[in-house]
Amino acid sequence: MTKPLSLLFNAGMVLVAVYLFTLTSQFPSPSNPNIPGPAYFPRLMLGLLVILLIADGIRTLLQRRMGPFFSDEEKKGLKKWLYIIGVVLLFVFTLGRLPFLPVMAVVIFAMCKLLQLNWKGSILTTVILSLLVYLIFIKGFHVMI
Repeated sequence: MTKPLSLLFNAGMVLVAVYLFTLTSQFPSPSNPNIPGPAYFPRLMLGLLVILLIADGIRTLLQRRMGPFFSDEEKKGLKKWLYIIGVVLLFVFTLGRLPFLPVMAVVIFAMCKLLQLNWKGSILTTVILSLLVYLIFIKGFHVMI
């Protein structure tokens, strides 16, 4: 990726992250002040994203030479990238319409198949990660998902 394109992408993503961060101020506050509210995790992730984007921008500015937009290896993996983007878009568009855990299980299973895990490993990974998310967020943090 060229320097200007990389910096433009980073700046655009920082603006999107800041905008989404401001939207989290509209989340309801928790009834118990000892537990994190629903805005805690999005703010944490958006803050980390901004830090990483700034670090990448600094690295890009310090880099002297940039390669081609896509390398030969990246061109070969373009089909996988399109698959990942499709799965993520499916996740985002079905998230509000269907319950979280079944949607997450389908997405995890699709990603496991992309990583070329066998059927048994994919199902086992899907079940374990779904149960972990349920236990961590609902039982541990008392956050409804």
